[in-house]
This record gives sequence, C-alpha cells and structure tokens, in this order.
Amino acid sequence: MNKAIETSYKGCRFRSRLEARWAVFFDEIGATWEYEPEGFVLSDGTKYLPDFFVRMNDMLSSHSGSGYWVEVKGTYPTHEEIKKMEMLVDGGMHHGYLAYGYPGANNMIPVWKNSSRKVSEEESAAMEILEGLSGFKKARKNMEDPVFNLLWSAVVTCCSETIGMSAIKKAVDVARSARFEFGESGARGAR
Repeated sequence: MNKAIETSYKGCRFRSRLEARWAVFFDEIGATWEYEPEGFVLSDGTKYLPDFFVRMNDMLSSHSGSGYWVEVKGTYPTHEEIKKMEMLVDGGMHHGYLAYGYPGANNMIPVWKNSSRKVSEEESAAMEILEGLSGFKKARKNMEDPVFNLLWSAVVTCCSETIGMSAIKKAVDVARSARFEFGESGARGAR
C-alpha cells in the first residue's frame, strides 16, 4: 500500500497532497476552512477526526458559524467511511461531505443530518442566486458536468462572494495544478 505524502500549505501540515489541493481549492473560491479543528467520539464509540470544517457565507446562512464537515478520500469512500460521516452529522449541527479524488471530478457525496436529503434554507437561497448565473441551468440539466456537484454541494454556500461557473472551473484548475515540491507554496504566485 502506498503512503500519502505529508504536505505543508498555509501553515498547516496536511496528511496528504490531496487534502492540500482541496485547501487550495477552498482558498480559490474564497471559502473559510479549518483543517482538523476538532475530533469526536461517535455514537458507536469510534474516534473520528474530520479533515475540514468549511464555513458558510454569512450572507447565505441564517446561523452564524454554520458550515460543512468535509472528509477527503483518494478513492470512492467505503461503507464504513460513509457511516462515520453519517454518525458525525446525525450527532451534531452540521451536514457533511465526503470528497474523493481531485477537486472538480464530480466527486462529493452529501451526508445530511438525520440521513435524509433535505434542502436547507441556506441551499435554497444559494439556488436562487445560482439560477441567475450563466451556465448554471445547463449544468443543472447535465448531472455529468464535472463542476455541478461541487457547485450545488458545498461550494456556493461557502464562497466569500457570489461566483460563477468560470471562477469555479478556474479554482479547480488552480487546485489541480498546485505544486508543493521544492518549497513551492501550492498556490499560483504565492510563496
């Protein structure tokens, strides 16, 4: 089994480059994130440390401090990994997402409180904003669009401002091309 390469980005020591790439993506869309901010003991006694807490944009959230738990995996999550996220969100106040692979690969699994998929007030408000963005209606019709899940899932409600499809696609490109070797910081132009 291959071991992930620990990677530093913005003062955080990530357990893998993949996690660091997701942090770059969150930065590029203007999201506020925390890496491994808190560990939990789940209802079955399992200890769990989710990778990210991504804060929602206060303009779209009715509750200050709202956000999403995001767990990053290299491949499609196992049943056990999905179950852990379900227990985390059922026992807390926030929804969660299991992200697998690189940003932009139509690869986020939503895990909703009480294991039921309900549209929150925040997502409903975000959907109204999105309806006016160019390219969104096309993406909504085409569920295979690699940006759609990111857009609908956590991204839009966590952006610092309303952004369009091209900005999200740019953030995906920046995250995927981030370099961490030889003292590089991961983000374009930053050192």
